[in-house]
Amino acid sequence: MGATPWRFKSSHPHSQVAQNPGAVGVQTKAVSTENTVRALGLEVLEATSRLDGPLGIRPTANRGDYLALAFAVRARRLLRGAYTLLDDGLPDAANALFRVMAEYLIVAKWVIKGGDERAKAWAIHDLRERRVTLTDVVGNKLIGDEQRKSLQAELDATETALRTQLGPGAALSKRAARKAGDTFPSLEEMAGDLGLEFVYSFAYRLLSQTDVHATALAVDSVYEDGIGAGDPGRRLRPAPRHAMQGFDLYQSGAHLLLDILVLLSNQMPELEWSGILGDFNRRLQIAAAAS
Repeated sequence: MGATPWRFKSSHPHSQVAQNPGAVGVQTKAVSTENTVRALGLEVLEATSRLDGPLGIRPTANRGDYLALAFAVRARRLLRGAYTLLDDGLPDAANALFRVMAEYLIVAKWVIKGGDERAKAWAIHDLRERRVTLTDVVGNKLIGDEQRKSLQAELDATETALRTQLGPGAALSKRAARKAGDTFPSLEEMAGDLGLEFVYSFAYRLLSQTDVHATALAVDSVYEDGIGAGDPGRRLRPAPRHAMQGFDLYQSGAHLLLDILVLLSNQMPELEWSGILGDFNRRLQIAAAAS
């Protein structure tokens, strides 16, 4: 590597204190708040641990109930995984999971807002999307006979589900649906309808561009310029820059999960979670104000 040492700057709070002793007070406060918020997030997971095991669903549950429950179960698992990644110093990897949680939040709120008919339309749109993928894969020459047979069975089941929901002569393809005037909003349009433009632009699009998709920004965020006249020009960062640089990601994740759990609590009041979720939200707000 030559005579000039590689002087990397660590992004860990304690390392920043070492590089700038004058920042000890600020960094200690930030680390303390982060630890408090992390503990709160883990408390939320523990308080809602009923979702970790078998849970009976009431016979009168509607499509929105099933959606809210499924997304809450998945979001809890995602937060647990994201916290593990954050604990290991991998915030860029955790962001990919937060992006999924942001999508769950937008879709769930939008579907539930429109009631059971909107939930049905959303499910039909998903079936059509799945049919497109299955049709493409089934026709691929690289798959074997057994794989093709299995995929064809799934394609048949998907088309049967569409006909069951829509009746004979149903528009099975997205193109046929568009010709029939059956359109469906994008995730951006859903967010706009809900007033969640910021969640979409920040917690979804920026995370997508920086930490999820194969973009030029994803490449650029891995490198940094030299920090001195004698240093090499461009070199690898100790860790890639990520889309939520400077934010408390433990807090962001906890808020996303709480918002999703509140949706579930509203759909299934028998869980009796409204009080504890409200208390967690209040404590998170206090921790955020103290940071």
